[in-house]
Amino acid sequence: MKGIRPATATDHCLGDIARDLLADLRRLDRQVKDNEAQMRDALAAARTSLTSLPGLGTVLAAKLLGHVGDISRFPTDHHFASYVGSAPLDASSGKRVRHRLNIGGIRALNSALHIIAVCQIRNDGRGRE
Repeated sequence: MKGIRPATATDHCLGDIARDLLADLRRLDRQVKDNEAQMRDALAAARTSLTSLPGLGTVLAAKLLGHVGDISRFPTDHHFASYVGSAPLDASSGKRVRHRLNIGGIRALNSALHIIAVCQIRNDGRGRE
């Protein structure tokens, strides 16, 4: 933009807007990098091995730890599935046995688990097995 001279007041205004947007993008980029560093530090302090699992990076691991905390508070994996909202709900009546989708639970966790599952299915290795 240094070699371009605005011809009209509108061009000058557009240049100002472009400079402001560029400054905002740089600020947001710094904030994202700082946030990622804070998440890495928090994961290191928690001494978790979540990031060693396939399909689970820093952001998803931090999201899981932030929502769940200590996993030992759930007596079984069924309790955890119910908490997240990934366990189906019983909708049986009489002799007819049916289940329906659970729309409760913590949707952000359910979404994170879905992303992890898709990443694991997409790649060969431990997660696919």
